[in-house]
Amino acid sequence: MTSWVNPKISIKSGGEKGNGSFANAPISRDEIMVVQGGRILDYKYIKTSDYEPFHDHCFQVEKDLLICPIEPKREKLDGIFQINHSCDPNCGFRGQIALIAMRNIQTGEEITYDYAMTDANWGSVACTKMTCLCNAENCRRVISGEDWRRKDLQEKCGGYFSTFIQEFIKQNY
Repeated sequence: MTSWVNPKISIKSGGEKGNGSFANAPISRDEIMVVQGGRILDYKYIKTSDYEPFHDHCFQVEKDLLICPIEPKREKLDGIFQINHSCDPNCGFRGQIALIAMRNIQTGEEITYDYAMTDANWGSVACTKMTCLCNAENCRRVISGEDWRRKDLQEKCGGYFSTFIQEFIKQNY
């Protein structure tokens, strides 16, 4: 594996969402959940290579750069690549690759983050729109690379967006 994963997290079925990560012990606010490792690739390369079918597991770390699994095989996914989206997340980012708890998390609770914290349409980058399966009370139903622009998300998740998105927000709003 290429990522550091908190030993208080276990991977198991998340139902229709596929595998997910769940707390196997209480987790405190600001505790590090994952420090993500992987292969850094240019967005243009992914769109024109054999890697493209698996790019949905990559996430942005800069405007045109993504961190991707070392091997594009489902059984090799680790770290954040095993954490599902939620419109009501319990984790967010410190920097580009460290996922931390935004609040205390109870044993058995699914570890989640809002993909708007890492995915942004910008320039040539166009994030894939996807149907949301989180079932949160405030579910957006569709997740897109434009979600980071939403004022309600900026207020709710402020301080937990990836650094480059924090900079987008600062420059544009």
